[in-house]
Formats: sequence, C-alpha cells, structure tokens
Amino acid sequence: MIIRKAFIILLCTLLMGCTPIASRAERAEKTLIEFFDLLNQEDYQTATAYYGGNYETLIGMNPTLTPSNHALLLAYACRKNGFACRQILKTTFLDLSGSDYSFEVEIMNADGTQLSRGACCGEDLVSVEPQITFIYRVLETKEGGYLVLDLPVYIP
Repeated sequence: MIIRKAFIILLCTLLMGCTPIASRAERAEKTLIEFFDLLNQEDYQTATAYYGGNYETLIGMNPTLTPSNHALLLAYACRKNGFACRQILKTTFLDLSGSDYSFEVEIMNADGTQLSRGACCGEDLVSVEPQITFIYRVLETKEGGYLVLDLPVYIP
C-alpha cells in the first residue's frame, strides 16, 4: 500500500512537470486576466499576489508612499498616476521564452470600447498611430505559479 501511494505521488509529480505548453499558457493567460480584473475591481491587495514585476516606476511617481506598500502603490497607479487598470478585452498568446509567456492584449475602456493610446510626451499628434495592442509578459515560477511582469498601460 505504501509503495502504491509513493508510485502515485511520483507519477503525479512527473506528469505535472510535463504539462503541455498550451495548458500552461492558458494558466498564464488566466493569471493576466485575473490581475487586470482585480485592479479594475480595486482589490489592490489581492492583485499584488498576481504581480511579480518591478515597482520602481510607481515608487518614483509616488515618493511619499512607503515603497514596500505594494497595494497602495497599485492603488495610486490606477487612481492617480494614469495607468489603465481596466478589464482585458482580448488576449493573444504570442510566445514562450524560457519561463516568460508573452501576450498581445487589447484593453477595454469603462464604456466597453477598445482602449487606444495616442501620441505622448511631445510626439507629433499627426504622425503617431494610436496604439490599440500592448505586450504583456507572465512569468511561470519554479513552484508552478504565474506572475504578471508588466504594469498596466500608462496613459499620460
């Protein structure tokens, strides 16, 4: 009986390590969608568990906040700093590079239309094509979890 249980545990462990890329990409995609849903719902504390990227930009934009308070940094990003913390309209799996999954993402405005980012920061308004798709990366951790590596789109 003990040998049988050990065999089942070993078999399950081996199979988990051999999970097809397609189903792992689906889990990475679900993590990305959930992260944006949580931000859109203003559940910043839970969203921090889905984010594995750098907070330096947010720390720089909000020097009066405690750098380790990631939930508050995300709240400021969404409410005050101009990041588009909205639901995802569409995702397309692009690539797997090492343990990073790349997705092309379309984001939804509050009214259900597609988000479009135009010229920014001194760019020529006429010559710059509006951007409607954005690239996001999701890291597959050694423990089998997934973390979003990129902040929401910044709209200055």
